[in-house]
Amino acid sequence: MRYDDFVDAVEREAGRIGEAANRGAMTDPSPTCPAFTKRELVGHIGEFYGFWSHLICEGRGVEKTAYSELEDQDPSEWLSELGNLFVEQFRATTGEQAMWTWNEADQTVGFAARRACHELSIHRVDLELVSGPSSAVESSVAADGIDEVMFLANHGAAMGFGAFGSGETMHLHGTDVDDAEWMVHLDPDRVTATHEHGKGDLAIRATVSDLEMLLYQRPILGEVEYFGNKEVLATFHNAFTFNDE
Repeated sequence: MRYDDFVDAVEREAGRIGEAANRGAMTDPSPTCPAFTKRELVGHIGEFYGFWSHLICEGRGVEKTAYSELEDQDPSEWLSELGNLFVEQFRATTGEQAMWTWNEADQTVGFAARRACHELSIHRVDLELVSGPSSAVESSVAADGIDEVMFLANHGAAMGFGAFGSGETMHLHGTDVDDAEWMVHLDPDRVTATHEHGKGDLAIRATVSDLEMLLYQRPILGEVEYFGNKEVLATFHNAFTFNDE
């Protein structure tokens, strides 16, 4: 995916998040983010918009976008306004624009756009699940999201946030996208993922959206086939968990 593709996806997901925020009661608990009620999840997403918007503004050398706390405001209107400002910041610059990010190897707006694309697609699913069924992540976004999961897991391991296995392997095969295959090696200090066919201790076949949901420990929408030792997936989850607890 290119920078513009990420920004387009951020805009679509922000719109879906606004729609999901209008459904159900704000006091309902989040089944996939146990630390949050729906209102708290809305607040978390809005803070994400504001945080990264301000970092982009700093990188561009322009005045920071307006931000106010949720407090007594209408949650869906507050979220939509912040989401629109967030997208505007991406549209006003390029992926090569320098800015601070937590990834020392990539201090650009392009990194922020990719991170936002996947953060928002997962939290959109979380928000939908508060009041009903979720919808799939777009296949192109989910395929890149699986790549990013491997980066995030490896980054976490390097920072001492988790340990992997002892050489277990996992093969992921996306059934709805050409060449969507990942061979994943779980070593004690890192995860290595390559785009290739192979025989793993565990093989999983599903749509790329459902594969991403499995990695993020979210509900799946379709059929999933497992071959081999399903504990390998649990081993991966020991190092990579995303629920904002």
